[in-house]
Amino acid sequence: SVESRPFRAMALCTRFTPTSPQDVGGVQITSPEAGFATMRRRYQLQVPESSLASTLSGAFAKGSNHSAHSNMHVVDWNPRQLAGNLWEIGVSYRGLFGTQPVKRAMRDYSETHSGNFVAPGQPTSPMQTDVSEPAVAATFLYVVTTVPTRPAYGSPYVPPSGAAFPGSPTYIWAGLVDPTYRYPNGWTLENRSIDQIAGTTVCFVQDEVLYYHPLKPGGGS
Repeated sequence: SVESRPFRAMALCTRFTPTSPQDVGGVQITSPEAGFATMRRRYQLQVPESSLASTLSGAFAKGSNHSAHSNMHVVDWNPRQLAGNLWEIGVSYRGLFGTQPVKRAMRDYSETHSGNFVAPGQPTSPMQTDVSEPAVAATFLYVVTTVPTRPAYGSPYVPPSGAAFPGSPTYIWAGLVDPTYRYPNGWTLENRSIDQIAGTTVCFVQDEVLYYHPLKPGGGS
């Protein structure tokens, strides 16, 4: 939508008439601990309204990255008419701020196993027992310029370039009788969320992975 403010812009028009987008400051950046970062910048441009859409599509193509922030990509722009052919353009970017190609978060939690066995540190014969085992989950956020293929969920996971796994959880079992074998084991992809910029192949990807030890007590969990 176009908002017209002719009176405020008359003075601007007399002293500043850029024929290509000029950054006029007022940048706003949000880079949360969890989730993707956002950035909004303001530009001014003098161009006839009939040429506005094509000019902006060229200067701020959806999915293109900012020259100083390669992991921040254009997701939207909003022109506002100042006076005549003079426009202020608000451009929104999304991605990862700075040089970090991947953002990783981790979560420690417990996984309960129930069965008729001797629990770690339990100096008795086997008995019906519930045991909480330490577990670790990790989330990787990254940007790709080609649409990812559908992954094989529950498959061994290879982290994106530039990322590393956190430490694996402590294995607490010893001397298991009739254990259950887990496949796949190690770091395993459980969920993938893909947010694609419309009309482009640029995607914001969030992968959730869990760590599984090869053996656990029989009887389920």
